[in-house]
Amino acid sequence: MTQENEFMVCNRCAGKVKTGPVPEGEVFIGRKSWGYFSGKDTREDEFVLCESCYDRLLASFAIPAVKRYRNEVM
Repeated sequence: MTQENEFMVCNRCAGKVKTGPVPEGEVFIGRKSWGYFSGKDTREDEFVLCESCYDRLLASFAIPAVKRYRNEVM
């Protein structure tokens, strides 16, 4: 994960997203701690996707992701 002051950098496209103090967008932060019985035992991965790259990732799924909507956003 790359963070430059008030910006986060997308790992896929290297685009910058302003996240504070007055955000101009949001990012998806993926984190995975791999356990035993995987080819990545004890490794931890973390990455950032901008909204556009996140949308591309979801569009590539053979089975669509479950989407839920909230009444309020905090």
